[in-house]
Amino acid sequence: MSAEADCRRLLDIARRLIEDGVEDSQPLAGAIGATTIQAPRLSPRRLAACRHWRPALALADDASAAVAGALAPLAELFHWVQNPNYSDADMGSGYMDNYAYAELVGRRGLLGGGDYALGVLLLGPGLTYPPHAHPANEVYYVVGGTAEWRRGPGPWKAQAPGSLIEHPSGLVHATRTGVDPLVALYLWWGDIATHAKLTPGPDKS
Repeated sequence: MSAEADCRRLLDIARRLIEDGVEDSQPLAGAIGATTIQAPRLSPRRLAACRHWRPALALADDASAAVAGALAPLAELFHWVQNPNYSDADMGSGYMDNYAYAELVGRRGLLGGGDYALGVLLLGPGLTYPPHAHPANEVYYVVGGTAEWRRGPGPWKAQAPGSLIEHPSGLVHATRTGVDPLVALYLWWGDIATHAKLTPGPDKS
């Protein structure tokens, strides 16, 4: 299968996930369906956290197997980056060596595009992504690894592969991994140009 076909397969799966799991999904689903596959505009780039990619993807189960299968052949194309607002000083020692994301579609994406962002988040084991927020609406789909997620002041909740997690614009949220790494597909829409920032919110307990 060609890279173009692999990209289209992932986009089709993402569109169906949004249609099935998110209210008022038609505008976003329509934007995903209308995406034109372009030649990659960024060169492949790896970061230290990429050592967790294969172990995390291997944790996919029957619920997330289709997404894992669509991501696997694209991995060599990914241009992995980090949020410029984050550093070990802010996030904790060793965090940056165990965190990365790759945007496939979007303003900063491998394939360009400006209406929404689609990518993957990768976190190593034993990591806490502290409370943060962003103007964009966000949906995560857990592909591999069970982690705990927190929305606003609510409790930590374990989310297994196949889980869909929504964060509306401005909602403070956090994530922490246990013994396993985590890989999750994400979708942003709305203000996708503004990076997430750490924010006062629920503690880490």
